Amino acid sequence: MGNNKVTMIAAGMALLMSGCSHFRLMHTEPSVEATPDLASEAWFAGDADNALKLGKQLIRDRTTANEGHHIAAMAAHVRGDYANAIAHFDDIDENYARRRELNRLIFESYMHVDKFQDALHFATVRDLSSNLRARAKSRVDFPLSVSISGVVDLAFEDDVLTPYLPGVAGHVNGRETVFRFDTGGTFAAMSPTMATRYGVHSEQCSDGFANLQKTQVCYGVADLALGSIRVQNAPVAVISSLPDEQLGVELGPVLGTNFLQRFLATIDAHNARLLLSLRGENSANAQQMALLEKPHSKAPFLLLSDHFILARGGAGDRRDLNFFVDSGLVAVDRDGVQAGLLIPRAEAMVWAGVSDTSVDGTIVKLETKIELGQTSQGSQRALILPDAAWSSFGAFGGIGVNGLISYGYLKNYSWTLDFDQHLIILSQ
Repeated sequence: MGNNKVTMIAAGMALLMSGCSHFRLMHTEPSVEATPDLASEAWFAGDADNALKLGKQLIRDRTTANEGHHIAAMAAHVRGDYANAIAHFDDIDENYARRRELNRLIFESYMHVDKFQDALHFATVRDLSSNLRARAKSRVDFPLSVSISGVVDLAFEDDVLTPYLPGVAGHVNGRETVFRFDTGGTFAAMSPTMATRYGVHSEQCSDGFANLQKTQVCYGVADLALGSIRVQNAPVAVISSLPDEQLGVELGPVLGTNFLQRFLATIDAHNARLLLSLRGENSANAQQMALLEKPHSKAPFLLLSDHFILARGGAGDRRDLNFFVDSGLVAVDRDGVQAGLLIPRAEAMVWAGVSDTSVDGTIVKLETKIELGQTSQGSQRALILPDAAWSSFGAFGGIGVNGLISYGYLKNYSWTLDFDQHLIILSQ
């Protein structure tokens, strides 16, 4: 504590504004008659399966059908069942007062299944923000394409930033760069200086949030190359608050969840490499998993909105914590140790063993073990965030999120994101 050297980045916390799975954060069978309050409690707990079952029970009663479709639409969305999320929304009466609360999730449901024209129509008819309409229109006008064969193995860069935020060599619009990977962002993000260098022309700017501050975000497209992978018309967010360098290293483009979502993606910290194979290519996916150490531990996750990965974890005797998995947090203590978590002070004092009320903005060593899925790590460090700053992240769609878990924890594993099964697979 005290005069900690705290270095922050992220793209990790960038873009707070902006698969079908049977896994969930928590699951309990409904044991009593469904009510809207019970369904809401299940949703807040991150229990998407239970929320969905309760929602379907509510649909059977005409007096609660709208509430049932509402909760079922949200639960289907985070489980990756986007068609049913849209169908439940369509079944809600137009005069239902809370229908508009689902606008963003339904827009993102269309975007996840590449129905960009439908997303644009939905955003226009529902009078959504010009920012969302511009995102959809860009995807219509500039179709994304991905070219990859087999398993692509990319070595991490050997620089002082890679231990905290891994990077691999590549190209943006034919210009050499180093990509960093961050599950807290959307597809690709970069600073205005980098955008100018790489010839990324952006427009349709709006207010956003990154690096724990309000900022301007503009949108464009670029062609990306990573080894033999080619991505044409990749969506790019140009973020004013992103720094041009971090720890003395130039910060190039940051690739986020929606980039990784196109692949079975392994951040192999043990062997300092990134492994990618096309999502749904069974042979290549099996070949990739065979390269990893066994046994594997699994952490189910929900995918909220466009890119928020939420996974169940624990601390001490608690097994009911929900973490936002954001690998882009670079908070470095005086001795060079990276914080593996970011926790609001109110939460830290409840379950993380922090009792000092003056810890806001400092990194502390946690005495309790931290869990993610079936994994556990002791001696983790956490950056304690003022509660008001934590609220800037938003409400996570009404799911109770207790903290953020990042690369300082995940670097102890080779970890794979499987967006078909909604699993983080960790090998130690």
